[in-house]
Amino acid sequence: MKKISLFFILILLFLIGGCASKQKINFGYSEKLAPKNWYKLDGSYYRCKEANIVSDVVADKYHQSPINISNTKRVNDIDFKVKYKDEKYVVYNNGFTVSYIPQNNSKLYIEYKDVKYHLTNIYIHTPSEHTVLGKHYLMELEIVNQDDRLNQFNLSILIDNKNLANAEFLKMTNIDFPDKYESNLVSFNVKQILPPMSRVYSYLGSQTIPPCKKVTRRIFANPISTNSDVIKKFKEVYNNNSRPTTGDLR
Repeated sequence: MKKISLFFILILLFLIGGCASKQKINFGYSEKLAPKNWYKLDGSYYRCKEANIVSDVVADKYHQSPINISNTKRVNDIDFKVKYKDEKYVVYNNGFTVSYIPQNNSKLYIEYKDVKYHLTNIYIHTPSEHTVLGKHYLMELEIVNQDDRLNQFNLSILIDNKNLANAEFLKMTNIDFPDKYESNLVSFNVKQILPPMSRVYSYLGSQTIPPCKKVTRRIFANPISTNSDVIKKFKEVYNNNSRPTTGDLR
């Protein structure tokens, strides 16, 4: 798989409105860099401290992510339109996960209340960050979408290995995951990875990484499946890159 330079990555992040800092990731998932300590690592991470107080999710009120879905009847109809297409992605190991960054996101967006949120990143977490009835899925795919005012509307797909593997997700992960701060390229269509467009869990949450800013969230109620080889391959790069849950959606 073709590798590309960090300089190109930084330019690409700048063009799509992402973080173009050359600084290395200064947070993690264990010991002094663990999620409970994130707020201590940088002054701009102050919101992350709110996750240390576990509480129930209140409708229409902001809550730090991720959460546990303790009431599976709290599903809603799809309230957004998906406009994803085939695209080439830079696959970049950013120090906390493997990130997929579209080379051109002008035609990759979701539409919610007449506002377009363009796809800026796709993250992989293992195990899943969101849980259902207290149980983790093997993986979670987080699709980060952002409007012109930098507000995020993120979609989460839960992943198991119980059924026929999603062919487009296999295409997306049919690469050698890059080492830290290295990258390569792959092409796929995110729309083909989405579960059947029927129902979602909805809440006003946050980023699950610093600086933990507010995010509108939708979690697909139906998971997709992959094979054990993909899970094993990703765990060789990141064995655990999930923030603990911060409360329950009852």
